[in-house]
Amino acid sequence: MKPKLFYFLLWMIGLNNTNAQIGNLFTVSNIKYKVLTQNNTTNIGTVEVAGDYENYAYAGNPKLSLPATVISDGITYAVTHIGKNAFKESFSGSGNNVLTHVDLSRATNLTSIGSKAFEKCIKITSIHFPNNLTSIGVNTFRDCSSLTSISFPNSLTRIGNGAFQYCTSLISADISHTKVTNIGQNTFSGCSSLTSVIFPNSLTNIGSVAFMNCSSLTSVTFPNVLTSIGRSAFQNCSSLTSADLSLTKVASIGRGAFRYSALTSVTFPSSLTNIGRLAFESCLALTSVRFSSSLPRIESDAFYGCTALLNVSAKVPEPNITTLRKKVFLSVKPY
Repeated sequence: MKPKLFYFLLWMIGLNNTNAQIGNLFTVSNIKYKVLTQNNTTNIGTVEVAGDYENYAYAGNPKLSLPATVISDGITYAVTHIGKNAFKESFSGSGNNVLTHVDLSRATNLTSIGSKAFEKCIKITSIHFPNNLTSIGVNTFRDCSSLTSISFPNSLTRIGNGAFQYCTSLISADISHTKVTNIGQNTFSGCSSLTSVIFPNSLTNIGSVAFMNCSSLTSVTFPNVLTSIGRSAFQNCSSLTSADLSLTKVASIGRGAFRYSALTSVTFPSSLTNIGRLAFESCLALTSVRFSSSLPRIESDAFYGCTALLNVSAKVPEPNITTLRKKVFLSVKPY
């Protein structure tokens, strides 16, 4: 046999061993899996929980628990992902098929949960994540309206936009031990029972509408490395009474960021360069704002309707303080 032909046949055998089953589906304990990688020589591979969610066959157990590995046809597969839409609306009805608990703590190879994987599973009350999880996708737990508690792992680096939007029974969110750097758009918006959130020291950005309509939110501690707060991030947080940003590196506060909140005082950092339009509109209880050494750009109507605002202080010399006060008070009730 010619050498080139021999090596070609070896390459074909290796290709068949590693790729022949990729994309195939199989079922173990009523859970459907999709093969991501496979090596028939070593008999190992990886799978994700399949994204085919309609009439998903997981009957008779209200608690979902996934293993670290599954075996099919002599191959041991590590369960590394939960696919897009995997359990979406699968357990939103009544009877034996109603999912109430998600315990993923045994799935120690799981690193990511895909978009909308548990969206509208309206009876889920608790979630336990594995220690190696790094990513939660877009809208993953959106509209899980019975969810009351979440335990986030230290390994987590990403929470997708809208991941917990409209989780109206969620009481607290402690992200402090994670490595998350960004809270994206709509991540916790509409969580009307959320009373407290604890951010990690790694957080640099709070995105647009991230906590909008969290009407029970009373306290927020902002990390020192935070640089920006997005549009309407805390709009309609009608129980939020204070925002101390003095130790942060926030440079920009977006349009409507604290609009219609219950703030009584705000302390700004020296890094602040811009306060967006309507950022503090109709904060009717706001009586004082304190600036540091900077003179930020204050866009029109930034404090519009803050009729109780009487005290504006800053660590700047005259006449800068006079100019600053004029900017603030003009925005309360524009001419």
